[in-house]
Amino acid sequence: MQLVVHLESTYDIAIIGPELKLDNFRTAQVMAALVLRLSQDGVAADA
Repeated sequence: MQLVVHLESTYDIAIIGPELKLDNFRTAQVMAALVLRLSQDGVAADA
């Protein structure tokens, strides 16, 4: 849970619902892809 909180506060994203599955946190590469995807979703939502 600390990792989720750290990613959310560092990258200003919200990791909720289906994104909280363990598969999204198994490797640094998968976590980076999650952060990028959620960051892009936030930008798209702001536009």
